[in-house]
Amino acid sequence: PHPEIYLTVAEAIGVKPKHCLVFEDTPAGAESAHRAGCKVIVVTTTHSEDEFTNNPSIVKFIPDFTAINLDELMNL
Repeated sequence: PHPEIYLTVAEAIGVKPKHCLVFEDTPAGAESAHRAGCKVIVVTTTHSEDEFTNNPSIVKFIPDFTAINLDELMNL
């Protein structure tokens, strides 16, 4: 998976990829974000945690968007 989309968006908003937090629900998307240098929160609505292996950029797994709040995001 190519990281171009994440790199392009980070550049467009003026933020370094290492300061970006990506929400992804697919292993390929999480891998793309990792290759861009972004941190990743995996939303397990379509895939289970065990399908996301060997991705050191994953900082959290959540079942849906109600399972995380702004304070928690700011601390990641």
